[in-house]
Parts: sequence; C-alpha cells; structure tokens
Amino acid sequence: MDVLRVSTSPRSTWLWAEDDIFAAWVRDILVAAGADWRPATALGAEVLEATDVGIGVEALDACTALVAAGFTLEWHPLQDPRNQSETFLGLAITPAAEPD
Repeated sequence: MDVLRVSTSPRSTWLWAEDDIFAAWVRDILVAAGADWRPATALGAEVLEATDVGIGVEALDACTALVAAGFTLEWHPLQDPRNQSETFLGLAITPAAEPD
C-alpha cells in the first residue's frame, strides 16, 4: 500500500511522497478526482516531493480521494507530536515512523 506522510500548519496541509515521481502520480490522481492542490513551496522554491492540498474541506476532499485510491496516511516525522492524533479530518492516520 502506498503511504503519504502528512504535515500541517494553520495555512496548509502538505502530503509528502517518497520522491518527485511519486508526487506527480499523486497530483494526477487528485486532478482526476477533481480535488484542488497546488505546488508546495518553501523559501520561494517548489518542494517537489510535497503537494499542498490546503486546509479544511479542500484538504478533506483531497485526502478522501487519495484514501479511496488506496493510499494510507501517516504523520510526517517532523509534525509536532502534540498535533498528531489517531484521525486526520476524520480519516485514519498512523503515527509517524521513526526517521531513517
């Protein structure tokens, strides 16, 4: 099963893929599902492994489409543990894996 790591902030939800090719596939699935997304950027540069799906209902639509497509959600290892729960927007999400 394909895993996407989730990191959140008050302004965005990033879905992290293992590489930029996997991220492009995730974006294709989101487009096919009619879900909104935008490139994730940090310090003015695009983060190719991450996809920004917004917050609230926008993030829920994207994550629901990806779970329906067979993806599993997992907290990103750098997500503050105080902000991790057993569900994310009502969807099951696993704890962050220990960093490699």
